[in-house]
Amino acid sequence: MHMSFNDKNINGSAVQSAPIEETYDIDMSKVDPGNTGKARWGITSSTSNGSTAQQSVVLDTPPTVVQGSAKTTLTNAANQSIPDISQTASAGSLLTQTYTINYDNLEAADDWSNIVAKLPIPAGTTLANNAANPAVIRYSDGTTENITETASTTGFIQHTLAKSLSKAVPSAKITLQLKANQVSTDTKVTFATATFTGKQATATVVPPEFTIMLPNEIRITAADTAVGPFTLTKNE
Repeated sequence: MHMSFNDKNINGSAVQSAPIEETYDIDMSKVDPGNTGKARWGITSSTSNGSTAQQSVVLDTPPTVVQGSAKTTLTNAANQSIPDISQTASAGSLLTQTYTINYDNLEAADDWSNIVAKLPIPAGTTLANNAANPAVIRYSDGTTENITETASTTGFIQHTLAKSLSKAVPSAKITLQLKANQVSTDTKVTFATATFTGKQATATVVPPEFTIMLPNEIRITAADTAVGPFTLTKNE
């Protein structure tokens, strides 16, 4: 059994410092002597005489309830993964943002329904999708769904998934395009937390940071003013 403590902030984002983690061996001959694949569990506590401390237990993801997770990938115009291969994007270029959300507990009794995806569009970028080129949700059963909403003034695009995630449809991928804005200096881009909030569970993920770089230019002035000056850009 693996346990993690202080692994998330109260808003669901990842903590900056390393969480406390412990792994314990479980003697299954005692927990499940009949080899049923199930175990009865519970919580016990006690207080000393005269203690008035309030006793409380908060269960974030107890067994048999829906558990969801989310991850994201970001690639630049050269199809380089950020930040694994590259940490930059050229000003004016397109980036592809993909979110994958998963229905993790296949033993759960309920579907993960009414999932509201709230996806950040960070400062320094613009949502490049439109009616002719919409952002798309691809479910694991092969069906697709377009996202027609536009980014709000608060820097998010919000969409409610038409389908629930379940044992039959355990995952969905959301793909959208961002355009790196034209900038006057190299600009660092930082994302807010993306959230996926349904009736039964919530999942969060923070996309990676990257830097918008100015185009590389070389200015050459010819001695003959009749043919200059002119500018060569990168790869020309």
